[in-house]
Amino acid sequence: MRRKFATASRIRNTARAGKASLVLEPLECRVMLSSSGWSAMTDDIGDSFRTAQVLTLDDDLSAVVQSQIDGRRDKDMFVFTAPADGQLQIDMTTPGSELDSYLYLYDSRGHRLAEDDDSGEGTDARIVFTMEAGSQYYIRADAFRRSTGSYTLKLQELTQETSAVDDFGNSLAEAAVLVFAADGSTSQTGRIDWPNDQDMFVFTAVASGLMQIDMTT
Repeated sequence: MRRKFATASRIRNTARAGKASLVLEPLECRVMLSSSGWSAMTDDIGDSFRTAQVLTLDDDLSAVVQSQIDGRRDKDMFVFTAPADGQLQIDMTTPGSELDSYLYLYDSRGHRLAEDDDSGEGTDARIVFTMEAGSQYYIRADAFRRSTGSYTLKLQELTQETSAVDDFGNSLAEAAVLVFAADGSTSQTGRIDWPNDQDMFVFTAVASGLMQIDMTT
């Protein structure tokens, strides 16, 4: 980047018998050069909440945009308004790129809701969250350890048809078997992957008595 500085003046104070003299001398006009791996002048997507690029979700609650992390300090900010309630999956994929993607999700006030590094394929980032109709969300596409390269940002609503894998079956026939430990307890983590998803489990009681079942989030 070339930066031009206007003609400056040098000020010199000289003490003479208790008096000060002020001398102004014009300096030549200089051009200063600076160089870095990234310049805001070549940035494709804004990097702040104020300059975030607006995304519009299609009727099927999806959107796709391709961009790149241009330099070590670059990040791309996007904003969208949820048109409906639902589970939304955000993927930042990097096919044929050296970029190690990193995703952040914020609400309309700039509060961080989620972040992710490698929940997608390989080093790709993925965030799944529950969006509320009419709410505004910001997505920050970033890089891990200052890597650079191109990426594809994909947003899609999670349904039984679009979700790649259901962690547990939804019917009695597909119920996952729970096995108890010696102390008579068991635990299992799972995920409700889309609206109306349900996870079914089955177990055989090892003794008679009261049993407590907790579902924590």
